[in-house]
Amino acid sequence: GDIARIAESSGQGSALHISVDGDDGYAWPWVWYFRNYDSVGYPSYGGDTQPINSNGGVVLVNANNGEKARQALLDAEFTEIQRFKHRWWFPESYREISSDDILNGLTDRSTWRTAFDYWLYRDLGTPLGSVDGYLYYSKDLAPFIANDLH
Repeated sequence: GDIARIAESSGQGSALHISVDGDDGYAWPWVWYFRNYDSVGYPSYGGDTQPINSNGGVVLVNANNGEKARQALLDAEFTEIQRFKHRWWFPESYREISSDDILNGLTDRSTWRTAFDYWLYRDLGTPLGSVDGYLYYSKDLAPFIANDLH
């Protein structure tokens, strides 16, 4: 979406430099999305020494490394566009359910209410899990960044 628009409007297309945080499995599914780009790297942004990013382009940083990466990217003349939801997942509380829990749940009103709330309101009772990220761009790309990305 956003990166493809930047690549197209800047005229760089598949040559756009892209750097994706490689920590904690954050590179997936970016490896798939960026398979047709020629200049993609997956360095770690979680260490004390930050990647240099001297080629410009765009950088996607795992929010867990956001504080470590922010100043280094600003010093390298990058601008933060936005924080975004990278991946979502449902709570995995079902893994703790035993066959006894299922049998007891058939007569337990609170279990029926929980099931009813899910089917009617999609209320899981616990929040969805997520990993967020930050999208940065180098200042040379500023003329090509759509206002709706800020």
